[in-house]
Amino acid sequence: METSEILTTIGLVIALFSSIYAIHTNKIQVKAFKEQLKLNFFTEYTRRYQEIILNFPENINDEDFDFDILKGDVKSKTLRYMRAYFDLCS
Repeated sequence: METSEILTTIGLVIALFSSIYAIHTNKIQVKAFKEQLKLNFFTEYTRRYQEIILNFPENINDEDFDFDILKGDVKSKTLRYMRAYFDLCS
């Protein structure tokens, strides 16, 4: 083998290992990105849920809760947040 052939072979081996390293690094970055994306979605849904629950009437979980006795503005606000809750659940 000539010197140029040896250098070409070494160059190809280095390129191969560099490519393998780049692919491996890319996989790690994609995995980290997916985990961050999941965490962001979870945080956003938790924030939305908390906002909805905080805007329900205080006694909504009571057994004797009656939607019909709510006043007009409270009733419409509760309906709006109920729709948001069902939308969040779907």
